[in-house]
Amino acid sequence: MSKDKKINIRLTEEEKNLIEKKANKYDMTITKFILSSCLKDKIVIINGLDKIDVELRRIGNNINQLTRLANEGVITTIDLRELRMDVINIWQLLKQLAQKQT
Repeated sequence: MSKDKKINIRLTEEEKNLIEKKANKYDMTITKFILSSCLKDKIVIINGLDKIDVELRRIGNNINQLTRLANEGVITTIDLRELRMDVINIWQLLKQLAQKQT
């Protein structure tokens, strides 16, 4: 389908900047952001994912180190209780964030 229709709107400089920032935040063009916002997609902002990202990276690094040590024969058994607790904590954080969004 050809996109040959145009809509012009008037905005303050502040409104324009805010729309641009939001579009950039989602790595979208302004057109795609406005269309998604108005027509189809539900755009959800979830604050706090940076903490979860850090925790998941830390867990991944730990697993990689343990795997390397096991492959080198340095260790033969691994106690994953602490890692399991970390994953449970992340799961709880995700549940809290999801509840805040509803």
